[in-house]
Amino acid sequence: MLILGAQGKQLPATLPPRFGHSLLMIWGVFSFFIFGFLMTTWPRWIDAPPIPRRRYLWPAMIMTLGVVLIYVGLIVDQLLLLAGATTLAVGWSFGLVALLRVIPNRSGVVPLHIPLTATGLVVGLLSQIGFIAWLITWNPLLLRGAINFGFWPGLALIIITVSHRMIPFFSNSVIPDYRMVRPGWSIYFIAIGLAAHACYETLGWIEWRFLADLPLAVIALYLSSRWRLFSSFGVRLLAMLHIAFFWFAIGFILAALQSFAALMGFTDVFGYTPLHAVSIGGVASMAIGFATRVTLGHSGRPLKAGPLMWTLFLTLQLVAVIRVFGEIGSRLAPQIQTHYEFASALIWLVVAGVWLSQVVKIYLQPRIDGRPG
Repeated sequence: MLILGAQGKQLPATLPPRFGHSLLMIWGVFSFFIFGFLMTTWPRWIDAPPIPRRRYLWPAMIMTLGVVLIYVGLIVDQLLLLAGATTLAVGWSFGLVALLRVIPNRSGVVPLHIPLTATGLVVGLLSQIGFIAWLITWNPLLLRGAINFGFWPGLALIIITVSHRMIPFFSNSVIPDYRMVRPGWSIYFIAIGLAAHACYETLGWIEWRFLADLPLAVIALYLSSRWRLFSSFGVRLLAMLHIAFFWFAIGFILAALQSFAALMGFTDVFGYTPLHAVSIGGVASMAIGFATRVTLGHSGRPLKAGPLMWTLFLTLQLVAVIRVFGEIGSRLAPQIQTHYEFASALIWLVVAGVWLSQVVKIYLQPRIDGRPG
């Protein structure tokens, strides 16, 4: 679409592109990473039996069908788009039920990360229902609420909660003299802050949003420091997770600065800069980091990121940087907007394509350690 736009052409669209972009990026891309990871880890966190194949296969197939219908519906017909969004929500709800059925099989105390990730999944489902309602009613408040709650206390909360549990755990086995710090209060405050951010954003109270963003930034910086960000650089696979988490701190700082600017009367300085710092730098980088680690570990390979995987990850950081500085720069020079969007999209596609080619080869082979899988 960007290539056609640069040539003065465009595909037929049943929705404004930015709304279709929000729909796909919030619910259509990372959902599979999230459910795949949680369906593996939830049983392990509470020492419960693994989720049977049939319980995770059907939600995955239904969600895949929903995404396909969404892509077709965005170009062909709005009814197909509505059907796709509804199908995706149905698959999401089946996946949520499959996860919740794990809890009665617990053999001990349920860790706080399970109810918090479950909350993010419930909010994600409700936000999808809100988007579907918007497609029917065209009520703008429904759209703003669906996007803001779907991303901040939905997608972002799940990724940050998983990071809160797993980054200290992984660091403890790698960084010398490491003290595992995982304060429960921090993740609860983050959950409240993300919900408050979504409320302020939905209601248009950006000038007061710093009341949520500033505490979020402080907590994210505190955790990144206590988790020893710089000590992780000696192990690339671990550094991926630490770097991705630091982007959350950057995004919350930018969000707080944006709010302060709005309070002083400057309402269009940062644009979507905080959102892209969190979404590309934080969420996308964390998904790549965790997916790479899980792929290597569950195929019996050493937990080491080779030069290619490390280069791909660093190149993804370049995408985040381009989006952040391009967003700010376009406020001063609007003519650069198409160029930086095109550059970031092209680099993203190259990174994703090469990364996919590497992991697919692993998925199509038996485990190298001889174990089933």
